Amino acid sequence: MSLSALVSSLRTAGRQRLSAGTLVTTPVTGSYLFRIDQYTRLQKMVDVDTMIESETFSVGGHDWRIRCYPNGIEGHEGFISLYLTPTMTRPQPRRIST
Repeated sequence: MSLSALVSSLRTAGRQRLSAGTLVTTPVTGSYLFRIDQYTRLQKMVDVDTMIESETFSVGGHDWRIRCYPNGIEGHEGFISLYLTPTMTRPQPRRIST
């Protein structure tokens, strides 16, 4: 069903005040190799909820990091946990002329 048909159906059903929007995404591909030397040894050395993190890398115009928990997180012990997280950058302060 198109967005306009959906809005029309909702208006017919009595919903007069509606807001609608469309998100269009463009697929982006990239790759990053995150190698952990001597992983088995590391896994024996760290506790559950211990995180190691990759260097920052860029894909799709954004900076990312991989967070790895070799022994998992609480509730999921014994399994590797991997998370792709955006690198948060603070907005630069702007000078405002008066």
